[in-house]
Amino acid sequence: MLRVIVLASLLVAASARTLSKSRGIPKFPPKASGNMPKPGKDGAFESQADACAACKFTATKSCAMYQTCICHATNAVFPIVGLPKPTDTKSFHWACGGEGGDMYKQCFTTSEQYVDAFGDEIDPNNKKCDFGGE
Repeated sequence: MLRVIVLASLLVAASARTLSKSRGIPKFPPKASGNMPKPGKDGAFESQADACAACKFTATKSCAMYQTCICHATNAVFPIVGLPKPTDTKSFHWACGGEGGDMYKQCFTTSEQYVDAFGDEIDPNNKKCDFGGE
């Protein structure tokens, strides 16, 4: 039993020594693009533009979301049979895709070559979230 404990402590010390010698360069996520609009009392946004801006702000500060998110937004108010009409008719929400159905509209579209999925110009020689893995 004592041999196992000694062997385990040596392995832990060797692993810590190996990790301390690694010279990795930290890669930080980019700064968020735009400003985060304030949601309403119900947590929804007052307009499609605000929902799209919230998507852009959230997705551009994370490399995983930056590389995969295509912002869509919709007004989540729609008639429901048997219920009275809602008093709040502005309840906009965003998603990183249009899989929610036809009511979701893509926020940013462009035909320009050096523009990202959020309508921001990009420098092809200095890309956001490019860690040299391609």
